[in-house]
Amino acid sequence: MGKTVKQRKKKQYMYNVNRRKVQQKRKKKLEPRIPCEAIREAWDSRKHTKANLESMGLAFKVNAVLPVPPTASSDQPSTARRRPVTRPEVVSKLEAEANRPRERKVRLPTAQVRLVEHFLDKFGDDFVRMARSERNHYQLTPKQIRRLVTRFWDIPEHYTPYMKRKGMLEKPTVPEGDED
Repeated sequence: MGKTVKQRKKKQYMYNVNRRKVQQKRKKKLEPRIPCEAIREAWDSRKHTKANLESMGLAFKVNAVLPVPPTASSDQPSTARRRPVTRPEVVSKLEAEANRPRERKVRLPTAQVRLVEHFLDKFGDDFVRMARSERNHYQLTPKQIRRLVTRFWDIPEHYTPYMKRKGMLEKPTVPEGDED
């Protein structure tokens, strides 16, 4: 039996939706923001993601390119069909960027730097006394304090000013008249 009442809902205008934001979201989804400069330059917005990456010589699905063998004895190469690479310069740019040496930007919080400087001034290298100090609010163990001090020593942005303040980084002056 058919129903006599319409089952469809009447279309209503949604006043609470910002149309500009909806359009921006749709555009963002269609054209993704690519942080890598080499890939962004070679990206073709007319192609989909998989075709773009394959034309650059990159893998869309790593497991499809390098499948995990079901057993250790089967060392068969992948029989998947590959498209020709039309932009090989992208891979070389990515490799060059990956091999470029990076500078370490590790820093300690200022409160920890002040704590370590206080410990070194007061206790020297005695980590057990540092752990028992009343300034050890976080109740760090001697081993944790040793790790913290070692990290402090490894970061020149912290250690060099401390040593200059202590007067230990001054160049020793050698008198010129004392030659034997």
